[in-house]
Amino acid sequence: MDNNIFATTEQETQRAANELSEIKVQIRALVGKLNQIERRLKAIAPLIEIKKVTKTKQDSKQFFSDEQLKVKFEDLSQAYKTDVSSALTQLQSSDGVELLAIANYVGCTVSKKPSHNKLIELIVGRLKESKLLNDGFGT
Repeated sequence: MDNNIFATTEQETQRAANELSEIKVQIRALVGKLNQIERRLKAIAPLIEIKKVTKTKQDSKQFFSDEQLKVKFEDLSQAYKTDVSSALTQLQSSDGVELLAIANYVGCTVSKKPSHNKLIELIVGRLKESKLLNDGFGT
């Protein structure tokens, strides 16, 4: 390939493919080296435990059990069916950690740092869905 300032699309594509290929080869070599070191370490000191890299996700569910969250949502759902304002009052008086846990429990997609009002909005959406589903089935 020539070093033309204005490379064609095909030339740029080929250049990018070559770079990608080189990087893949380097990564495979590094992974091989890491595996080799790990095998040597196991052979030298079999009792040493090698820590596996795991991503830990800070989750507000750790403060509440699934059963607690289920009961809380069912209570909110009952309150929402009978008196919407009382359910909203309960949600307003709840702290952010509890609201985040409930939102996660009912499957809401939550941003990294949601506001108190956004969490309430998400939960109310689920309460509306729950009410519609239950009303639709005659319960």
